[in-house]
Amino acid sequence: MATRFVPFAVHMRRAGFVPTHSKSWSIYSPKWIQAPPPSPTVDMAAVDRTVDVLTRFVAKWVAQSRKARRDYAHQLSLEAAKYQPDLWYDLGILDDRQQADRQQALRATYPAMPVHQWRAAAAELVAEHKAAGKDLLPLIQSLIAPVWAERDRRAADQARAVVEVAQVWGEMAQPRLHNRQRTAQVRVARVVNRFDTGSDSE
Repeated sequence: MATRFVPFAVHMRRAGFVPTHSKSWSIYSPKWIQAPPPSPTVDMAAVDRTVDVLTRFVAKWVAQSRKARRDYAHQLSLEAAKYQPDLWYDLGILDDRQQADRQQALRATYPAMPVHQWRAAAAELVAEHKAAGKDLLPLIQSLIAPVWAERDRRAADQARAVVEVAQVWGEMAQPRLHNRQRTAQVRVARVVNRFDTGSDSE
């Protein structure tokens, strides 16, 4: 008789159930579920020790990483300074190339010069080589003789072109018919007796 007045919720909690606080009035929606097992007790001191160890490890790793990056950057700068070419050496090479380009451009104009200018330029080159004590044979073989050969070739081509132009104009000046066919013969109409049979008998 005493348990009759004990609330239903008390019986369910003693049996290990907890309410779900469901607002549904459906009989299929559970209102009580099995109570989950109690959570184990957390040792906060052990958690603090673990966090402290991890913090010190991360700080040490970050310091080593930064030092390694600084050392690597310093090594790269030393290598770049070691293999950096000399600025004055580069300027000297650039000046030599510019002088060589100017000489090449000047030599390219030799075949197109008038005869007196080319003779003066050749004489100046010979004088420079003599003053420097150099042999004239390489200069003649590499520059003077090829220039004279190119000038002769150009003169021959120009003379040949003049002759061809004169021939063309001469051919165009001669009047000639484009149609060389013979003129058609004029036919003469002959009067023939169509009643003539060609015999003496009538």
